[in-house]
Amino acid sequence: MKVAYKFLESKNAEILSRFLTVGLKAKDEKIYSAVAEALGKWGRMKFVRPLFRLLNDCDRDLAVDTFRKNANFYHPICR
Repeated sequence: MKVAYKFLESKNAEILSRFLTVGLKAKDEKIYSAVAEALGKWGRMKFVRPLFRLLNDCDRDLAVDTFRKNANFYHPICR
C-alpha cells in the first residue's frame, strides 16, 4: 500500500498520520524515521500525541530524541 498509494508522500496530515499509526502498530521499523520527521512538522496534539505514544512503545530512545529536538516547536499545551 505504501508504494501503490504513495502514502508517505501525502501532504495531508490526516492520511499520513493514519498510515504511520498502522505502521507503528505493526512495529515496522522502516517507518520510524518517517514518524520522527512528521512529528517535526506537526504541532497539533491530535496528531502528535497518538504518534508519540506509539513511537514510545516501539523505540523509546527515538521518541525522546524527537521530542527534545522539537519541544520548542510544539504548542505549550501539546508539550
